[in-house]
Amino acid sequence: MGLRLFFLHQKIRPAGSIGSKLKLKELALRNISFDFPEGGVVDDWLDTEALEVLSLIDCRIAATGCWPGLLGNHNSSPAAVSSPVSSRSAGSPLGKSSRTSTPRTSTLSAPPPEKKHRLKLRSLRINSQAELWAGFLGSYEELEELYILDPPEGQEEFEATAPAGAFIDALVTNHKSIKRLRLCSQWILHKTEVQRLFRACTQLQELGLSFEQAQWVYITRLAPSSPSP
Repeated sequence: MGLRLFFLHQKIRPAGSIGSKLKLKELALRNISFDFPEGGVVDDWLDTEALEVLSLIDCRIAATGCWPGLLGNHNSSPAAVSSPVSSRSAGSPLGKSSRTSTPRTSTLSAPPPEKKHRLKLRSLRINSQAELWAGFLGSYEELEELYILDPPEGQEEFEATAPAGAFIDALVTNHKSIKRLRLCSQWILHKTEVQRLFRACTQLQELGLSFEQAQWVYITRLAPSSPSP
């Protein structure tokens, strides 16, 4: 069973427990603002652990506590700070995002989250580069599809953003099972990032990413070692 909802941009507010929870396999939300202070409302009506396909497009997640079953307290990504590759790669060889020369980051106030999520989630579609998503990808394993789409033209991220390297760190560590991957076209990846994906994610069947034209020769050398579709 799946549910696909489209709203004008609005807030979801707590409505209290409804007793039984929906056990959806697919959920798609658009133009939703998760910023109510009480929190927990999504887990009141939805069995998050039953989800297999999730799409959150143009959604603002200002308070992770409103969906702890999915997001927990992943307000930042440890990979964005601790990994040498992540600190170098913010979507370009120089470590600068093509969207902004000084990506916003948040201060880490807690240790990296433990792998405590028992999720069946196999497909995730978002159009956000927020740190919390990099942290989320590091909190569980076995994702098969990840689509990080471009945000709407001219729209500013509400949450602190993470570099491309933070997402790649999570993928090569926790999601070697990935088969279909599309990364934001605004991230211009370095050849080493692509090499890490090819070496770790050997089940890749579809791949969409951006890199400098001058590095194409290196990509063609890597491609033969990747699995055929």
